[in-house]
Amino acid sequence: MEEIKSIRGALLAVAPFFGSLLLKCSFVFDNNLQYPAANDGGKTIYINPNKFRKLEPRDRMFVLAHEAGHLAFLTAARRGGRDPFKWNISTDCVINHLLIKSKISLTEELERSIVTPRMIAKITDASVEDVEKMSADQIYNLLSTLTDSCGLVETKYCSHDEYAKEDGDGEGDIAEYWAKNIAEAYDFAKSMGREPAGLDIVLEILKPKVRWITLLRQAILQGPGLQVITTWKRPHRKVPNDLPGYTRLTVSNVWVLVDTSGSMVGEHLNQAMTEVFEIAKTLNSKVRLIAWDADAYEDTLSNIKTTMRVKGGGGTVIAPALKLLLSKMRRNDITVVLTDGLIFDIDSHETQKMLDEVAAKSAAAVFATTVKMPSLPERWRKVLIT
Repeated sequence: MEEIKSIRGALLAVAPFFGSLLLKCSFVFDNNLQYPAANDGGKTIYINPNKFRKLEPRDRMFVLAHEAGHLAFLTAARRGGRDPFKWNISTDCVINHLLIKSKISLTEELERSIVTPRMIAKITDASVEDVEKMSADQIYNLLSTLTDSCGLVETKYCSHDEYAKEDGDGEGDIAEYWAKNIAEAYDFAKSMGREPAGLDIVLEILKPKVRWITLLRQAILQGPGLQVITTWKRPHRKVPNDLPGYTRLTVSNVWVLVDTSGSMVGEHLNQAMTEVFEIAKTLNSKVRLIAWDADAYEDTLSNIKTTMRVKGGGGTVIAPALKLLLSKMRRNDITVVLTDGLIFDIDSHETQKMLDEVAAKSAAAVFATTVKMPSLPERWRKVLIT
């Protein structure tokens, strides 16, 4: 325990934010632990003394700060139904990047063995700079575009979810405990002139959020073409609760442009499309889908999902889909784009011009992305799917 006290003291001097978090952790020593360190998803860090002592002194500090990060950022509680391996990789990447930016040093051997933005970028179509700005949710969505897990690192030094206790404190209590401690740690680091670099990602994660599916619905239904207009028609017999004297502008089609490069397959695509079909039903509109990758074509949802499962990948072009859409859509149709945001031609003049034309023609134009939100013309409404 004396060594733990020394590490906490050193960490307070080097990186006061993470040092302060480590002060709020309790410790249990277990010679049967598979890793040098692990945690229970609550407040406790487990240590295998024999394996832990084999690490270099600075690596011991890095590993304990890493575990404190997992506890404070509630990574076990936030996993939900995600794939455990890919979620661990995603949270490891964010935490390790924050530790390195906070000037917590480590040996070259350990650095080669941990997850970093450079490693994630190497096995995906994203740039290192993009990955460095991503939250764990976005990195997880990016990894979901991979057809297999080749190239992902299986950590040898620490773990977390596997040791979470079923009978620990309630999730709400833990969230309140760490929210308070994060605020105190931030104030402490700031008072020492050592604000943690990159903490905006973490603070964004911990903010209470509106569910993305709710944001998608709001974005679709708040377009200017969907406002009510006055009329002298009496209430429709099928909709008796509508106020007399008002009706809603009709929307012929809800166009959904689905990026078939892989990242929207599964739960995200199903949830988004369920919401779109429900909205279209209330507007008495038809849902029409355009699949796009290197080419673009109208298709059914079942065919699109099959294509995505077969291909996977990531990175595509959107210009063919926009050309097809502009040739078919009517004024005041609704447009929804579902993508990972890794679009090769998104910044080209031609693509930006077509995006502007689509938005101008649409009652509502919504761009929903799972990974990266690109630069878009002003009239597009943006939704980040997490």
